[in-house]
Amino acid sequence: MKFVEKKKIRVKIFLLTFLFSLIFNSLLINSPSSMEKNNKIVLHGGYTFETFKGQKNTSIYISVFNNTKENQVIKSVSTSLSKVSEFHTSKMIDNINKMIKLEEISVPAKSSLFFQPGKKHIMVMNIKKKLNDGDEFDLEFVLADGSILRSKIKVLNRKLKTMNHM
Repeated sequence: MKFVEKKKIRVKIFLLTFLFSLIFNSLLINSPSSMEKNNKIVLHGGYTFETFKGQKNTSIYISVFNNTKENQVIKSVSTSLSKVSEFHTSKMIDNINKMIKLEEISVPAKSSLFFQPGKKHIMVMNIKKKLNDGDEFDLEFVLADGSILRSKIKVLNRKLKTMNHM
């Protein structure tokens, strides 16, 4: 591989790393922690991507930290975007990647769970409006004990979805 090509790859890797560190820090600063109201589970870094005009569904990704000595169960999710929000996971079945609805989410004691692309995620159906880069909206989890966790979800530029294909 030529020196110039190696240098271009290093620059792209540096730029990607820098960009994702900026995004992560922005989410860290701008995402209110649910710890103030409920110290059982902490929500952090929630995001989705901007939508196209007419797009009806989107996925939400967020980190969940269970800081207790007990297993916790998230019974439901809702957002200010739609009346229908569900937990889903992606599984390869007969060489086809399929989404499967999950009724609830268990978070073992002293562990973390990451809703992320291609894995567990939150599906929001029949969204009420187009989402634009920089928008925010509310997300709410209801736990098995009836307590409620709330977090802001940040909308990111959709171009960030494909940056790993540079």
